[in-house]
Amino acid sequence: MHSTSGPLKGIKIIDLSTVVAGPLVSKLLADQGAQVIKVESPGLGDLGRTLGSVKNGMTAIFHMTNRGKRSIVIDLKQNTGIELLKKLIADADIVVQNFRPGVVARLGIDYASLKSINDRLIYISMSGFGQTGPMVNRAAYDHVVQAFTGYVAEQAKKNDDGKPTLVGNVIIDKLTAMDAAQAVTAALYERSVSGTGQHITLSMLDSATAFLWLDGAAEEAFVDGDYDFMPAPSARCELTEFKDGWASISPVTDQAYIALYTSFNIEGCDDERLKTRAGRSSAPELMADLLRKLKIKLAEVEVDKAISLLEAGDVPCAKVMSLKELSQHPQIKVCETLLEREHPVLGRIREARAPAQFEKTPAALPEPAPTLGQHTDEILTELGYSAEIDKLRSKGVVY
Repeated sequence: MHSTSGPLKGIKIIDLSTVVAGPLVSKLLADQGAQVIKVESPGLGDLGRTLGSVKNGMTAIFHMTNRGKRSIVIDLKQNTGIELLKKLIADADIVVQNFRPGVVARLGIDYASLKSINDRLIYISMSGFGQTGPMVNRAAYDHVVQAFTGYVAEQAKKNDDGKPTLVGNVIIDKLTAMDAAQAVTAALYERSVSGTGQHITLSMLDSATAFLWLDGAAEEAFVDGDYDFMPAPSARCELTEFKDGWASISPVTDQAYIALYTSFNIEGCDDERLKTRAGRSSAPELMADLLRKLKIKLAEVEVDKAISLLEAGDVPCAKVMSLKELSQHPQIKVCETLLEREHPVLGRIREARAPAQFEKTPAALPEPAPTLGQHTDEILTELGYSAEIDKLRSKGVVY
């Protein structure tokens, strides 16, 4: 059994999920010390094993979403396989599953069926479009939900040509997983009070909508209309071009506005109206002229030099960096945001540590993601099936 540490040490999770959103939930909890058993199907196992860049048969994405877990392969189409799974779940704390709605009920492993054998079980059902409604049986992937929930349309507003654009990473999968992990820990707290578990349902649709609605739905939030429209803060943000690169600059305070223009000796930066928000609002022509002069000046300045001047003036800013540049940045190294280690399959690998650091219950970097069925024998032995492993394997129940 893997040795774990962290605030969730002693919590046992059975992960029945695949691809990204579901596996990421249990990975986040494994990062905090939970023991996770990943149950995979015969053949390819989790489809996530095939996503993205691959080395020696394992993808980086799979490792990032499945580190800290043990893998057992069980054929859930066989009754004996279901019996084995129920044995695993009998003393588990959490089950994570993202089958399409209705599948777990047909298999007899839905919450209603399992709570009778483990009334402390916290069971989370994740779906694309929810457990009910006209789209309940629709397949859902990140980019599909992005299109449906307004992300693509909102991205189009930032494009000069108005062309719809996908967010360039699986943002919906990731934020859904974060919602799910938070919900699970909330349910663990409730169980500590009531003594019993519960069923949690969560969809990519709901998570995506809640996440975007916060600041992207100004036109839709006021149902009765009659309001003063102001763009969301992010809608006003633009990148600035320099001689050899780009940066994001965000002057918010009066001091930062003044420093932005004085740092580059922009003609007119001594105007008293620049010093206050009311003054800037009363002088749109002045501000437009100062901004025009600033852009001309910055286009002639190297980005690193500009960042140094802006930092000296305490103007919030950041150079647009590649992931390679980010990995080598002193701030990342000092904070140990990214760590390197040897992976038995992937070789030398660089990965992000868990963001939250617990002073009282620190968690070690979890074990590498498992190969398919790597721990089948080990887990079966723990369940008391050591004498039956060969028989189970010959019948195709386990692999």
